[in-house]
Amino acid sequence: MRKRDMLVTEGMVAKAMQLHETQNARTGVMLVGAPGTGKTSCISVLAAATTEAQESERQRLSTGKGCAPTRIVRISPKALDLAALFGEANEATNEWADGLIGLEVRRAAQEPGRKWLVFDGPVDASWAENLNSALDDNQVLCLASGERTKISPALTFMFETDSAASASPATISRCGIVFFENKERREVEAVVHSWAQHLERKFPQASNLRRWTLEICREALPFIEKECTEAVPSLDATLVSTVCNLTSACLLDERIFSGEDEQREALLAAMFWTSAVVWGLGGHLAEEGRAKLSRFLLPRLRAKCAEVGELGENVDLFAVYVHPESLSFAPLSSLLTPRLPPTPRSISGKDNRSEAAREGEEGDDAGEETSEQRDEEARRRGRPTREGFKWEICGQSLYEIFIPTEQTVAEKIFLDQLFSVRQRMQHSPPFLSLPRS
Repeated sequence: MRKRDMLVTEGMVAKAMQLHETQNARTGVMLVGAPGTGKTSCISVLAAATTEAQESERQRLSTGKGCAPTRIVRISPKALDLAALFGEANEATNEWADGLIGLEVRRAAQEPGRKWLVFDGPVDASWAENLNSALDDNQVLCLASGERTKISPALTFMFETDSAASASPATISRCGIVFFENKERREVEAVVHSWAQHLERKFPQASNLRRWTLEICREALPFIEKECTEAVPSLDATLVSTVCNLTSACLLDERIFSGEDEQREALLAAMFWTSAVVWGLGGHLAEEGRAKLSRFLLPRLRAKCAEVGELGENVDLFAVYVHPESLSFAPLSSLLTPRLPPTPRSISGKDNRSEAAREGEEGDDAGEETSEQRDEEARRRGRPTREGFKWEICGQSLYEIFIPTEQTVAEKIFLDQLFSVRQRMQHSPPFLSLPRS
């Protein structure tokens, strides 16, 4: 866990041990718990630990053979139909096409090493019932084609879900269950400590951000729960993860933080962190809730970032952004260009309607044909009818067609930062990977 910059807690270690013992005893394991409780992390950590333990045993015995890693294959069952999961017969040719589960079961029997087939999503009886024969003592996958495939001892079916309410008693009775409790406070601290360990190696100026984030979250999260209306209900761990990821995206931007001026970059780090706290904790709130949160956060953020104190007492923290060149906060409204809603005529200076629409209008003026006749002629020539007329705005960017607002501009700023970091991650060392809860 430490190698993955995760905070080692007694609870997570206990859950990893429970999962290890359960998957050794059962072919099927259900990991049940709310999002953000550590189910995915527990699976990945245990898989890495299992591989490392096997490698250590190989070295101790000096067998000279390589160690096959524990492989995790994730499937989102609700995103696929039954044919894609279990296969189907082609009605025209009567040939059988294998499904994803049948292929993975067959590969597990042929390839070395352990394989964990993880179903990430609700456990619905409509598809999970088909696995009952594989989960019971027979350990045989029965397909509609009549094929019966023996389950390899190295294969484990894992169901990662927030609830087992939709699963049938037959499926539940065949699986071992590991329950992950929703302990919000511990999860928040684990997320922050994991993120800070990861970030401080790359960005030493961020040494204060761990303490600041914990202090702000301990006060702000209860306030949000009691006083604010959430437009999108979210878990505390999810909100804190958003704060951490937005901060990382800004601080790892080499276009802004080059390491040349540590004092300037320390100030910018505090400013970007302030902006990330505001939007990370309040981005999901309704408008009234954002106003309350802004008033709540203002004195607390002013004590940590001097530049916030220059904004005044009645400033809306959701209406400002960090301007790196001037080392100050600037209003988002300064990025908006006042203009009328764009139309085809205002953008191109010409009539962008379809040719059939112009012909139809000319016909109306001349009064030569009826509407029905023009529609019939349009159909014959493969052109839109009058009901199909539409305005065509070609070659224009999104922000030339739609009028930006302070909300969309703020979202664009953070998205640009996130995409910039993610693109560099594809060709960068692992320390640029943003932490996950």
